[in-house]
Amino acid sequence: MTRLPLALVLVAACSSKSPQPAQPVAPANRCAHVADHLLSLLSSSAQEAPAEELDRVRNMFNTRCRQDVWSAEAQQCFLALTVKEEVDRCAAQLTDVQRKALEQPPEPAT
Repeated sequence: MTRLPLALVLVAACSSKSPQPAQPVAPANRCAHVADHLLSLLSSSAQEAPAEELDRVRNMFNTRCRQDVWSAEAQQCFLALTVKEEVDRCAAQLTDVQRKALEQPPEPAT
């Protein structure tokens, strides 16, 4: 009987002292490339939008990628796209939270 409580104490002590794993960080340089590439897939009329609007969209993609820690696989999928119609295939590699954040409109220019 004394072994079980002692085992629980040891497990609790070991688990409380183990360091928390660091949150993974998406490579920032890839996120910037992803953002630029996604913009390049826009229609020619969309690419003719004012520079400020294009910058807002580019910054939104870059920010979502970095802050939401898109996986390397998702980033590579977005980079490999050749047409915007395939973007859903890559978006499926994001978590629900990441997709919902991406669906939010970009912040207005200040």
